[in-house]
Amino acid sequence: MDFNLSEEHQAFADSVRRFARERLADGALERAHSPHYPWETAHMLAQQGLL
Repeated sequence: MDFNLSEEHQAFADSVRRFARERLADGALERAHSPHYPWETAHMLAQQGLL
């Protein structure tokens, strides 16, 4: 059984990883501990088609 990702799935995973590193990493700890819903983050994820 082949558990490797297809090229398409690998490209998608790479793009999500890059997006998270470039757009979400800064401030992640603060968002995680905030009592408020991160609407800006949700909006960015939706724009990328991830939400």
